[in-house]
Amino acid sequence: MKKLAAVLVSFAVTFVSASASADVTKLEGGCEFRGGADCSGSCSNISFEASCNIDLAVTCQGQCNVDANVSCTGSCGGTCEADCNVKPAEFSCAGHCATQCGGTCEAQCTESTSGATSKADCKAKCDTCCRTECEGSCTATPGSADCKTKCSASCKGECKGEANIGCQVDCQSKGSASCQATAKGNCSVNCNTNGMIVCDNSVKEFVKSLEDAKAWITAHVTYSGQASCTGNECKASGTLSCATSPATSDGLFAASIATAFAAFIAARRKKA
Repeated sequence: MKKLAAVLVSFAVTFVSASASADVTKLEGGCEFRGGADCSGSCSNISFEASCNIDLAVTCQGQCNVDANVSCTGSCGGTCEADCNVKPAEFSCAGHCATQCGGTCEAQCTESTSGATSKADCKAKCDTCCRTECEGSCTATPGSADCKTKCSASCKGECKGEANIGCQVDCQSKGSASCQATAKGNCSVNCNTNGMIVCDNSVKEFVKSLEDAKAWITAHVTYSGQASCTGNECKASGTLSCATSPATSDGLFAASIATAFAAFIAARRKKA
């Protein structure tokens, strides 16, 4: 038993020591916040396409500004309000808008849509277009607003996003190479004062602090299942990484011991 305890403590100390030297914090949705040396070290081996899509979607709004179709907003309203009335207080204007608009990307994208390099590339740019329009439309709508008000803003963003998808994909595609080259050149500069959010080995956004990173994740990461997180623990119906406290925290130290113990027991059972 003493040998087991020694193994567990050794594992935990090694784990914490290795993590403490790194400025990386796990975020929800499998993303990370990287700061300092870890941010700078990522500049040469990571993709900036996602962050450029976000920046370009905002820039492209100036030329991709077709108004929402009246028939679209009309048909959208009834469905939206029905969804909202299930749980009005929890209904998200921007979230519902982005989900509905993004749901059309599969049908609107092909491998060569509007200059996109692939269907996946088109869908990523299409989704970014939807989120940008939805967030812009829903910004002035408080969470306390009634369903009619929330859905009016949601439908406006959804329908305007759908109307501008082709233009946005084309515009983002044309500016992508230049944007990514500039982003890579400015990466180290950004890392000196900021950090980056990385998901699936792709830079999503440069942010000033860990708290800003968590706020960005809350606004942009969605899940297919239900999940609830408290501290360093997460209970979910699907795969989900919970936001954690710094690597040197007692919570993570305890979690590392628990992980080691579980692995040890599993190995013993397998041998048996």
